[in-house]
Amino acid sequence: MSARALSLNDASRELLRAIRASGISPQDCYQCGRCSSGCPIQPHFDLKTMAVVKLAALGVERPLMRSRAIWLCAGCETCTTRCPNDIDIAGLMDLLREYSLRRGYRPAEPRIAAFHRTYLDVIRHWGRVFEVELFAVYKLRSRDFLGDLGMGMKMFMQGKLGLRPHRIRDRSAIRLIYRQARAAREAHGGAGGDEPGGGRGDVAGARGPHDGRRGAGGDGAGGDGATGRGEAGQA
Repeated sequence: MSARALSLNDASRELLRAIRASGISPQDCYQCGRCSSGCPIQPHFDLKTMAVVKLAALGVERPLMRSRAIWLCAGCETCTTRCPNDIDIAGLMDLLREYSLRRGYRPAEPRIAAFHRTYLDVIRHWGRVFEVELFAVYKLRSRDFLGDLGMGMKMFMQGKLGLRPHRIRDRSAIRLIYRQARAAREAHGGAGGDEPGGGRGDVAGARGPHDGRRGAGGDGAGGDGATGRGEAGQA
């Protein structure tokens, strides 16, 4: 974030509307710093948590959308728990990630965004996590083909990575959740991404095995009418 002074012209009315619609109230923050001091990942942030909250309250879009902090947030909710004004700071981080994708900003942490998308894609297809597919598709999307290879082999040899997925009985219920999330996003003027989080497409450009487009909302795994991509998340 540059050192120049911010002005009211930097405010984004659309961002302020999105925050207001979420019910989160960053304007209640009086900058006590408890969120920043309690955050376990704060040393890796480019913006302190309290700075993220302040910028959100002012509607200053660009520094937030380009920040690594909103993507590095682990969602542990320590900040939310410590806030004396009960501001849902973890929820605000989620909202900012979704908003950045909807607005077309490239994630400051592309691998994290790719993991979010892959995770939701796998959940949409199987109803629960299938680790082998999750790892394989994530590696394709992140272009990190050899990272964690040694750990993956150890997990496989110890029987912690099954080659067959576990399915839930009523996968249609999961697909319904995705359809409802997409409809809600479009009703609020979202970009109609393919996952509950409302993202735009693949961060790294690769496509997963269930990303085929079969008409509006089609599922590459079988045209189930669920959401096509997965924002999955973001995340």
